[in-house]
Amino acid sequence: MTSVRTYWRTNSKAADFEPWWRKSVHDGLIADSALPAVIPALTRFSLPAGPAPAEGIEVVFRPDPYL
Repeated sequence: MTSVRTYWRTNSKAADFEPWWRKSVHDGLIADSALPAVIPALTRFSLPAGPAPAEGIEVVFRPDPYL
């Protein structure tokens, strides 16, 4: 099993790995490693209306736009 440090040692573009690694661990993130932003396409949909809840908690199930 490869450690996180070993993975980043081989996959970082840092000229000097050790200072880069220490800064990344200290900051809690790897600079410039974010995935591109996702802009979801909005669509209209309607769910059949169910009976109104008598009492207690109402649970609403909706489709996940990312699936």
